[in-house]
Amino acid sequence: MDNKKKIQIELYYKKKGDYNTKIQQRKDKIMMRTISNQEKKRLMQRIKMPCIFCKRNVNTIFERKNEQLMAKCGAIEDPCEGKMEVNDISYSLYPEMIGSFDESLTINKEKILQLKYQTLFGYLSREKSSEEFGKILKDFNEDTSILIGLMRSYNNIKDQRETNEILKDDLLKSQTIIESIKLSMKRYHKNQEIIFLKEAMEIMVETLIPLMKKIYELKFAYKGLREIHEEDQMKGKQIIYYLETRSYLFEAEEFYIGLEKHDSSD
Repeated sequence: MDNKKKIQIELYYKKKGDYNTKIQQRKDKIMMRTISNQEKKRLMQRIKMPCIFCKRNVNTIFERKNEQLMAKCGAIEDPCEGKMEVNDISYSLYPEMIGSFDESLTINKEKILQLKYQTLFGYLSREKSSEEFGKILKDFNEDTSILIGLMRSYNNIKDQRETNEILKDDLLKSQTIIESIKLSMKRYHKNQEIIFLKEAMEIMVETLIPLMKKIYELKFAYKGLREIHEEDQMKGKQIIYYLETRSYLFEAEEFYIGLEKHDSSD
């Protein structure tokens, strides 16, 4: 996934998250009012949020169809031309997916807490409370299960356990090879026979150098320059370049969320 697509996805989910949070805050205020459940439901259905594009109180529609993310004006008649589209979405980022499910869990926790107070103070019947609690708990458990799976996978990527095991073995191999080179050089200095010097050189060129290159690439899968603008009182504005390294590629944070392709013959 290219950087431009990543920025578009991050922006989409940020706007959607901010929008949903504001809607939930409106609903929370309605739920705390001492009015009938029917009236609360009616007021919630009438909530009108500002469109994120034209700012009219007509809501915003966020939707995902197939492999496209879209945000558009919620007006049924005369919608504005504002639109956000991210096409060909086969992947999302682990941090974004984790953040989305974590946000959903937080909202459901707040709903459960409010449900508890509404039941305690008699704003909601036990039957209705039990029904609502069952629905929220089902969503909560499903989101928790998915979130745990995502976090385990993401932690495995960051921890690089398999890579670290390979690194550990290769480092031990390199130490053995270095000892072998030292032994050949020791024999050369003792006997002054060129065969031992050639042997040491061959081991270094054919075995040690390729292995050290492999170790370096495993340890620093990503290498790039980071540009930082700094203000110095003596030198004024200056650009400093830092070498940035990490043990895994940025692409490793991508999580496949595309539709499964089925054989047309099925």
